[in-house]
Amino acid sequence: MISSMPLLSIVVVTLNASSALRLTGESICCQDFDNFECIFVDGKSIDDTVIKLKEISASLSQKGITAELISEKDNGIYDAMNKGINLTRGKWLYFLNAGDCLWNSNTLSRVCAVLKTTSSEIVYGDIGIASKDATRCVDVRKAEPLKNIKTRMPFCHQASFIRSDLLKAGGYNCNYRIAADYEFFLSVYLDSRSFEYLDFPIAIFDRTGLSSTSCVQLAHEFRAIQLDNKVSSSGDIRGRLCYWKLLLESYYQDWKHKIKQTAKQK
Repeated sequence: MISSMPLLSIVVVTLNASSALRLTGESICCQDFDNFECIFVDGKSIDDTVIKLKEISASLSQKGITAELISEKDNGIYDAMNKGINLTRGKWLYFLNAGDCLWNSNTLSRVCAVLKTTSSEIVYGDIGIASKDATRCVDVRKAEPLKNIKTRMPFCHQASFIRSDLLKAGGYNCNYRIAADYEFFLSVYLDSRSFEYLDFPIAIFDRTGLSSTSCVQLAHEFRAIQLDNKVSSSGDIRGRLCYWKLLLESYYQDWKHKIKQTAKQK
């Protein structure tokens, strides 16, 4: 049974994601750790998402774990995340999107053993990459050196745990539609906040999410964030080369996604 104030709050945001929720829900419910709460923030789905979320909430409640669900219109994924943040009571925050799942049944117990004693404000690890049908992990992506954050995201959002007081101070900047997490991590890094790396996978990442299917927009937002935070300038040759490299890779990834979508429609 959890205490009145849980160590960890898990925030799951959804929109018409009923088909992707089974693995996500199972990975949360099967944890051998229970000192957490789960906040589900749905964007007023019109499919069976809310029904599935209620089923997951009921399973968690049977284990004595608090689960809260809201379903209302929002202004994008980070607005939904900010709503979830405001509902949390935990000392630490973790975000898991529909389709993503925790690495295994002892992931939270392993991570929270560190969270209980660390003086760091952000703890992060590695991420597994899901197969196209999301049935298995096909690769593990190691977190990059933290210094790389000035040019790109060195770790996955779903592989990170954030002190709640740090994130509640301002939340995510909703001016960025798909890269507000990068803006947050870069800004706190530049503010000399403390990070700690865990050398093991935290979750399995669903590659059909927004940031994975809108790569060109992601590249543009990364560049805007770097300019806004003054880690690069319009005349910075190295920064521009990194941007153009990312942009070309992004055009290629978006092109592949469109080809796959067209093939599915035939």
